[in-house]
Amino acid sequence: LRQFHVEYDTIQVDEPSLDLTAAGRFNPTTGRLDLSQAALAGALSLLWLLGVALMLLRHLGGLRIVGAFERNPFEILPADWQQRLLALQKTMGVSRKVAVRLAAEIASPFTARLFRPVIWLPLSLLTRLPTDQVEALLAHELAHIQRLDWLWNGLQCVLESLLFFHPGAWWLSRRIRQEREHACDDLAVAACGNAIALAEALAELELHRHHFPRLVLAADGGSLMKRITRLLAGSTTGSRWRLPAGIAVLVISGGLLATQSSGIRYSLPGIHIES
Repeated sequence: LRQFHVEYDTIQVDEPSLDLTAAGRFNPTTGRLDLSQAALAGALSLLWLLGVALMLLRHLGGLRIVGAFERNPFEILPADWQQRLLALQKTMGVSRKVAVRLAAEIASPFTARLFRPVIWLPLSLLTRLPTDQVEALLAHELAHIQRLDWLWNGLQCVLESLLFFHPGAWWLSRRIRQEREHACDDLAVAACGNAIALAEALAELELHRHHFPRLVLAADGGSLMKRITRLLAGSTTGSRWRLPAGIAVLVISGGLLATQSSGIRYSLPGIHIES
């Protein structure tokens, strides 16, 4: 019979190269982990989770408001306006079926849903505003549908919830919403060919300003006075790249804040087998 002699080298464990201010201190002599500072990190994590949960509940409350509109009585778009809506869809390249509903409790036009988009209009809008202004507002809401802004705005709300503690995230998110409205204004003007009509319609909406939840894409979103000034000044700067670029920066910032660099070095044992 062969006899094997197995020799093991001593296992050497170096002190972890981990940020000890956040995860406690490991003592290689006693093999124990000091949790005095790790408790603080755990408390901060719980506060962050609580803040994220509250922010998500706030955004989900916007979905409940939209669902409440669905349960309340509403009217459909008249036949002549339905034809104008179809003409606008053809001009803007919106091939999906879009439903337009009118309700008395709606203060400003807004768009909801992703797969079955719905445009909500105030019941008195068709009689209160001239035809060209109503068409400009419809074109603005169709631009939101064409650009899939309901999807991107929902993702933006999730990122806002994750980075609620960062002032830079709030500033960047506000700028993204402003650029989104500017892009839709440009598409509406390109479809209708009348920037003044859209500016006058926005000025009328300013008189009946109503704050919607952030998940709702309302026509009076952003700074209305800046949008009106921009339309009257004829500014059509090509800012389509700013929205995806801003979202990319927001995602990268969240990844950098959420990632911790940690590493533990071990000296693996050497095993020598002799026969």
